[in-house]
Amino acid sequence: MTNSARLPQSGFSLIELMIVGAVVAVLAAIAMPRYQMHVVKARRMAAINCLMDQAQVQERWRTRSFSYVGAPLAACAGELRAYRIDVLSTRTGYRLDATPVPASGDIPCGVISLDHTGARSPTGAQCW
Repeated sequence: MTNSARLPQSGFSLIELMIVGAVVAVLAAIAMPRYQMHVVKARRMAAINCLMDQAQVQERWRTRSFSYVGAPLAACAGELRAYRIDVLSTRTGYRLDATPVPASGDIPCGVISLDHTGARSPTGAQCW
């Protein structure tokens, strides 16, 4: 047997690996901003749901004590990581605020509010 008979080589060339790397980088560059946008939306919806739960707590408290003052926080308020729930209550009304923490990324909506009349702010459709 002579050394001139070669076995077929298997594997990938450097060019093929670089092309695959470039394709993966392009896909990641497209997918990451969309993923981050969906994460922000999901966190915002969790805060809105918590505001609604807190509004129910406020209303139940009022039926028992004839005042909104002193109502406990809803259980979800302690579970939120991207928002802080603030309750401003008086004897005849309340306002609930969901304030985003600085790292949440929810710049367009900012503080999301709900009051005892059902008024919501900000009024943009993307926020509620």
